Amino acid sequence: MQKTYFLIAPDHFKKNNTKFRRHRIAEALIQEGGSKVYWLYPLKSKKMNTHFIKETLENGVTCLGVPDYYSFGRYSNISDRYFRKLKELVVGKSTIIYTIPIFKNIPKLVGINRVYYDCSDNWTESWLTGKESLKSKLIEKLKLQLVGKEEKSIIKGANKIFVSSIFLQQKVQYQNSGNKIQLVENGVDFSLFNTTNMPNESNSNTELSIGYIGGLKNKVDLKLIELVADEFPNYLIYLIGPIDKNTDISLLKNKTNVRIKAPIPLESVPQRMSQLCLGIMPYRNISYNKGIVPLKLFEYLAVGVPVISIGLPSIKKFEEPGVLKVSDDYEQFINFSKILIEQRNDDTLVNRRIKIAEQNSWEKKMQLIITAINEEPI
Repeated sequence: MQKTYFLIAPDHFKKNNTKFRRHRIAEALIQEGGSKVYWLYPLKSKKMNTHFIKETLENGVTCLGVPDYYSFGRYSNISDRYFRKLKELVVGKSTIIYTIPIFKNIPKLVGINRVYYDCSDNWTESWLTGKESLKSKLIEKLKLQLVGKEEKSIIKGANKIFVSSIFLQQKVQYQNSGNKIQLVENGVDFSLFNTTNMPNESNSNTELSIGYIGGLKNKVDLKLIELVADEFPNYLIYLIGPIDKNTDISLLKNKTNVRIKAPIPLESVPQRMSQLCLGIMPYRNISYNKGIVPLKLFEYLAVGVPVISIGLPSIKKFEEPGVLKVSDDYEQFINFSKILIEQRNDDTLVNRRIKIAEQNSWEKKMQLIITAINEEPI
């Protein structure tokens, strides 16, 4: 049976050249014979008469940029007239998969057969630091109110909801979604990351390093990274990834043992990670971070590297000595880090880290989601 999938995403498929959970879902759906997958994302626009921006990627997914009038159309009816054009794209049965709560009116305007919501972020919480201008705070407050209304509407109309953490599961259940929730945590491209898993002579070289590979945003605890640099003066602290324009990293730049690097290609990440003595996940203790299970957790483990975290209560279920430690404060973070570094090259622990990552491969996670979607009657 031919099927048409509309996947709602926050930005273009290739933005930052990063593969998130939503990318895995789109690629898994396109593998179904005869299926069409459209990746809909808001396209900032100051003109009301702008058309869709259409681009078919080499993997078969078609990106559709939806005109988003002054970044407000995604939360209102302004974009409705564009959605009616989606009817022309439907072949066979149609399904919409929300990975962000925007464009809630698509199902009723297009006549969608099934609606799914893949909730992998705490969209109704902010990661502002409190130092922003009054204007920024007011805009953020308005945005979160609009997002909250969108999410409630989508949850109410969804046939099934996937969540990436127990925290998000509880949040969705609180909004009266009944028994249609399925917990599917994030995973790792195990076949890619496991190619350089075992520490060897080159990985145990003279360079001692601790690393954070991911975006530097205000949800990350920059003060803690500064403390790590001070507490481990003989280690190079690598920060590799995109830097959000609103994130001030000036103090980190002044640290002599901190190395701030631009994003690297995904295929280069496993080798770089495998050279670390410790992978850090220093997140701020804010509501937004309570629902996060970072992709980098299982990526670190897949290459045999121990992990230390803070501000991420949803990953505590994976905590094991010598594998992952979830700290409650700065002092614990530093103390646990020292212990984990000492255990870095313990063969038994290296194998255990890799085993946990293998159990949480994207292949296994996507099989759960795609099977659930295909099992649902249309």
